[in-house]
Amino acid sequence: TETFLPNITHPILYRKVPHSWLAGKKRKRLALKTAHYMIYGSILYSYDSFHTKLLLFSDNHNYGALLLIPNNVLVQQLLPDFAGSAVLDADGLNAAARLLAEEAAFPHPAGELIVTPHPGEMARLTGLSAAQINADREGTALRYAQAWNAVVVLKGARTVVAAPDGRVCVNPTGNPGLSRGGSGDVLAGMTAALLACRLPAYEAAACAVYLHGAAADRTAAVHGEYGMLPHDILPELGRMFAEHQR
Repeated sequence: TETFLPNITHPILYRKVPHSWLAGKKRKRLALKTAHYMIYGSILYSYDSFHTKLLLFSDNHNYGALLLIPNNVLVQQLLPDFAGSAVLDADGLNAAARLLAEEAAFPHPAGELIVTPHPGEMARLTGLSAAQINADREGTALRYAQAWNAVVVLKGARTVVAAPDGRVCVNPTGNPGLSRGGSGDVLAGMTAALLACRLPAYEAAACAVYLHGAAADRTAAVHGEYGMLPHDILPELGRMFAEHQR
């Protein structure tokens, strides 16, 4: 994963979001704010009463990537009809777990799929215990990447990224400060933004995980692991892009 940062070749725009958005501290909006930092092209998004549940990323008016943090109805109805690639996170994973429990097929778009579970969500998806998952993180991620035909981002200490074709990597960046609620929303926004920039799913996921952890390490150096908040990661992410002329 250490080679991914200098090898990003697609143009990525760094755009500062309004300060009032950062002050809101709405966890589900963090993914959208992160995408505003990273996305190339325009973004179409919608809110419901629970804030950001569905994000559609548009590049030259052709939908490039879909980020779902919704209920099971949206997962079941929207994802299979989507022509592009998608990221499934948070409540979207819980919705997929309920579908699997009903012996339904794992929902999949026409393009590639990235799922981003932590061990608890992975346990609900697979029926394994969190202890079983953590005992063989690489093997578990790879097994279900192949079973679901999806890139699996198994979050936790040394996040694992596994692809259906057998590729797997273990991320060297990140710290315990990322365990705070909302950090995963930042990662989901980064992943969907890179996917919308037309990176293949495995590369988009590995890049996002590496950058997310690296920015978090820099954030911890400033605020400390106990003091850092998810939105503190975004300025460090921008500085990393600037240092690499992105």
